[in-house]
Amino acid sequence: MDIKMLKQKWLGKKSKRQGKYVISTYRAAPPKQDIKRQELLKFVNSQKQYGRFCCYLRDKNLVIFSKEKGYLYGEHLNHYKNTPSKFVYLEKADQNSNDILLVSIFNGEVFYEGKLSEDFQVVKQIKILSNLDEQPMEVSCFGLTEQDAIFDSLRDQCHIEVLSQPISEHFVANQKWLTHDKGQQSRKRTKLYFIIIAIAVVGSGYFMNQLHQRHLAQEAAMKPNIDLYAAYKRAFYQPTGQLVAKSMHHYATALIQHVGAFWQISNINYTNQRLSFIVLPVDKHYSQDALLANESKALAMSVDYSSDLMTNKTTLLANLLKAPINKKPHIIVPVRPQIMSFYKAIQTIYGHHLDKAKTQTSNYGVYKKLTLKLTFNDMTLEQIRQVLSIGDWYPARVASFKIKRNADNSYLFTDNIDFYGE
Repeated sequence: MDIKMLKQKWLGKKSKRQGKYVISTYRAAPPKQDIKRQELLKFVNSQKQYGRFCCYLRDKNLVIFSKEKGYLYGEHLNHYKNTPSKFVYLEKADQNSNDILLVSIFNGEVFYEGKLSEDFQVVKQIKILSNLDEQPMEVSCFGLTEQDAIFDSLRDQCHIEVLSQPISEHFVANQKWLTHDKGQQSRKRTKLYFIIIAIAVVGSGYFMNQLHQRHLAQEAAMKPNIDLYAAYKRAFYQPTGQLVAKSMHHYATALIQHVGAFWQISNINYTNQRLSFIVLPVDKHYSQDALLANESKALAMSVDYSSDLMTNKTTLLANLLKAPINKKPHIIVPVRPQIMSFYKAIQTIYGHHLDKAKTQTSNYGVYKKLTLKLTFNDMTLEQIRQVLSIGDWYPARVASFKIKRNADNSYLFTDNIDFYGE
């Protein structure tokens, strides 16, 4: 074999070894900046459900996990594009699969990285990135054509560059972004020790192991199978903001049209996935109770007879309109960028109506719930409907709201929205 063939063979092996790029599964910051090795290993082991391999970026105090050993795709893409302000890369390598690789970068940092199987998920991720600020967004793709549905959704928002080959063909593998098994070195040090111990106690060890396995099996049979994400999944089976808004607007408009001459809406409340409408008679001496009862029945609303009779108020209860069951969420994203994006969108559109904003965070271990309470004044029912619907672009659900009619027939609106993420 001549030198040229040896060189090609060596280069081919090197290229194959360096060409394996992996998608990160989780990114987390250790509890302190200058963390010691043993503390870092302890932290990595506490997050091992996200993958056996990881890469620690000391300059950013960031641990990036992956299921396989290889070079981090997102970091290499960010480096190749010179840490862009707002960039999205899409790739559909297998035409027989619906999976699309999506990597988004915001302000020179990897914002999202993963494979998505639905077009609406791809569009949603891009819209989330687009709404973070006013900077122009750059989109590049490989394996997609202008006939794909994604193009129809994005064509009016940004220019899409179609590449002739995967962008990873241009990457230069960097050891800095190579994932490792952090427990490997410590295992090598103790390998000999364990071999000696194993030889010394092989007989008793086997017996004790059998007893231990039996004990574990009994424990596993008795221990309930707990899903740490159960509450997170249930949250997204709740009605969407659009359904809540549509139902509220439907009943309010119908009441105004059918009984508005005799009754006026004083308050609208939403809690526990049910709407309540408090109505007052226009003339307290001529309330037309029979008319209200008949019309509410026709609208599939029920009268709450526990209302205070001394105030002439009547409360009507209504279920939400029927809608298909929501799909459970496929991804968990950082919650704070989402709520910042939503709040900025609300400020841009309804800033002159926004009176107060308050947040409250609940930590559930594997995910967080951040409740945003917004108070608006001088709103119309149509504007309220739009505010409730905007939240559907985010990992959020309407928890509750209160609407109170002002003297000038505008509305005071208090909205509680729950955002979910990590």
